[in-house]
Amino acid sequence: MQKDKNDRLNRTEGGKSPVRQDECRRAAKYNYACMEDTTVQVVEGFSERLAQLRSAKGVSGREMSLSMGQSAGYINNIENGNNLPSLAMFFEICEYLHVSPQEFFNYIGSGEDSMFMDVLRNLSSEDKDLLLRLAKRMAGETCK
Repeated sequence: MQKDKNDRLNRTEGGKSPVRQDECRRAAKYNYACMEDTTVQVVEGFSERLAQLRSAKGVSGREMSLSMGQSAGYINNIENGNNLPSLAMFFEICEYLHVSPQEFFNYIGSGEDSMFMDVLRNLSSEDKDLLLRLAKRMAGETCK
């Protein structure tokens, strides 16, 4: 049994049905929206972390930018979420701030948790040990 051109199944090029294409478009729009949300969170987190580390070092954004051979507003543009550095510049930023890339991203959110973690990082190993023993004691664990 032969079918003529007008009796073909309703298909588009490549054998995909229009229904399937609509599903793919909806999924793509959803994924793009999710990707936008994630990107905004990453940019905001990156910007906040850079500002936090720069402030801890006690330098202005302008001073840091010029020291790195960039325009005066380079770091401020990153901290305001207008730009992100290239990978090479990210490594230079880490070097300038005396942190490893892992340390740059290894933080807990912002606010009190972040301040707490900054204080912990600056403790001596003896104080860290004492604090750990105290925390274990408070949690009901036996200290060794």
